[in-house]
Amino acid sequence: MAISLLAATCTPGGAFDSDFKTIDAEGWTKSSPLVFLQPDSIRGVDAYDIAVSVRHDNYYPYRNLLLIVDYVAGGKIVEHDTVNVELCDEYGDWGGSGLGKLFQKQMLIKERVPVGRYDKIVVWHNMRVSKVTNVTDVGLTYIKSK
Repeated sequence: MAISLLAATCTPGGAFDSDFKTIDAEGWTKSSPLVFLQPDSIRGVDAYDIAVSVRHDNYYPYRNLLLIVDYVAGGKIVEHDTVNVELCDEYGDWGGSGLGKLFQKQMLIKERVPVGRYDKIVVWHNMRVSKVTNVTDVGLTYIKSK
């Protein structure tokens, strides 16, 4: 219930689809990519924006989460991005929104993507440790471009 409420309160205007992957309670390993197939709902728009969301608890031990984002079309990586999601400021205050011990930070990672450009998006963590703990979910939100 809390996670559903958190998702509903954090979705930007114009969002038409979201897909969240739950991270194993033991942690997210570098060898465990998150694969997001492009939703059928994007066919109803000319272009869309993509935002990444990171949900974590208040025991997350770092200020940020470094991500590798691979955009795949035709079975090949056609674009490759490194994304730095800053979860906490220099004073230790969590950014984004929160409810109880859970927090969510969302940031735009791609704008004006033509429909059909990608088949899927693969997200990996790129932290210096092999396993990241206290991240509960990572998701992509698709937003109609203005």
